Amino acid sequence: MSKSPIAFTIKKMGTAFNFTIHSNNYQDEWIEEIESLIEKLEQSWSRFRTNSELALLNQNRYLKSPSEYFIKALDAAIKAQLETHGLFEPRILDALETLGYDRSFEKIQPHIQTTDTHSSTDLPAIQGDIAISNEQISIRSNSRLDFGGIGKCLALEEVSDWIMRHDRDSTFLMEAGGDIVGRSSLDLPCWYVAIEDPNTNQPLSFWIRIANSAIATSSPSIRNWKNGEATKHHLIDPKTMDSSQSDLASVTVVGDVASTCEVWSKSLFLMGKEAAIGFAQDNKIAAVFIDRKSNIATSPAFDRYIEVRGESSSIANKADHLDLSSPMSSFIFVHFVH
Repeated sequence: MSKSPIAFTIKKMGTAFNFTIHSNNYQDEWIEEIESLIEKLEQSWSRFRTNSELALLNQNRYLKSPSEYFIKALDAAIKAQLETHGLFEPRILDALETLGYDRSFEKIQPHIQTTDTHSSTDLPAIQGDIAISNEQISIRSNSRLDFGGIGKCLALEEVSDWIMRHDRDSTFLMEAGGDIVGRSSLDLPCWYVAIEDPNTNQPLSFWIRIANSAIATSSPSIRNWKNGEATKHHLIDPKTMDSSQSDLASVTVVGDVASTCEVWSKSLFLMGKEAAIGFAQDNKIAAVFIDRKSNIATSPAFDRYIEVRGESSSIANKADHLDLSSPMSSFIFVHFVH
């Protein structure tokens, strides 16, 4: 294990990928190679690059000789759509653009002109709509795809696999837009992650404690914009093809796989508070729910990830004044803002 962590940031996919890595095998070339990998993924999955694989598929209705990365992302999106019975829907690009999210988020104007916010909700069954082979992918309907948050989480998984191939004994934490992948070791047994109530921007009274786990949060608190007098956001309800009117402010899911956490955090958000809490309990999903009035609920499966702040108050007080990427009493503390 390296004596001190290596920390760096790579800006890709419209967000900042933040890394903290402990590894005896670390080389300076890692940063460039990881950035090159994320660049390949962005070139495959981005809807904002006119020559990306995703853009070419949306434009031409077919894509010849798709890359392994593209097939993996599309397979994951289709699987998620089927498992959530359509709550997670990749065919929402028309709705996003109609609502005003037609360019990378940092380029959206604070106040945009009012546009027609109606998009068709009449989507065919996804298995019959999208045909996949190693030679070609085709879309039969007029719908267009956006990988969105699942692409970001899949990128974290790809980088995680890359690091493990170069050092299976490494310990690291990666964060992109609030989604997290963490790997632990005997020397650094866990990571503590603090999350905030998006209504108040104040941290909750507990940490999420993870070891070889992932975290994903869905919330409209950051990616929102004005469409005339209405506030719109990126969490599209496939039933209306409009920004969700959920009574939840955020949903955070913890689990083994980042992309799976992303799928369920979004799907639970779209369900609304009462249905989501019941579904998470029945399906043993570890989740934290914060509604618009700052009421907090957790599912039973989440209990094993909770670390009450008071139990480690002496360490917590140090964490407030020290570099949060530094090891303290065999733990790493990370403040997580969604």
